[in-house]
Amino acid sequence: MTRVLSTTITTAIGKKITQPAYLVELHFSPVMRFASHQQTTWNDEAWYTGVSVGEVSAMEANFSLRNVDNSLSALVLTQRTIDLRCKIYKYYDGDAELIFDGVLGQPTEIGPRIVFLARSHVDIGVFPDERIGPPLCNHITPAGTVIRWGNGTLELEAEQS
Repeated sequence: MTRVLSTTITTAIGKKITQPAYLVELHFSPVMRFASHQQTTWNDEAWYTGVSVGEVSAMEANFSLRNVDNSLSALVLTQRTIDLRCKIYKYYDGDAELIFDGVLGQPTEIGPRIVFLARSHVDIGVFPDERIGPPLCNHITPAGTVIRWGNGTLELEAEQS
């Protein structure tokens, strides 16, 4: 598979040292945007410093947000982070490339920094995080039934007592 890179990114790759910044977009209410190096403006949006990005691939990512004054703790603890949309871009001199588009799980650490692990939409299904049964549902489809869900299938199993 070939990729077409923008002129800015091609020029940055040709330099002796190429150190991209990362831009992290979290879809809280309101959307919050963070940059790994310095505050910047890209795509007509302000991206504020305060994120450290670890490993990133198309399937998963890990990053931490600086939380020295605990201001982000309140946001994380009052808004649901599970399945919160997250995008990570690699940023070179005014141009960015989307490298991760997925959802967050629970933070793995909350303190002077808040650590998140994120997974791609492809890797996880959006299933209810509660058991469905009576009295919510009085008719249960029998075990062994195959259900089509998105691009995949699920085979129902009997609950082990």
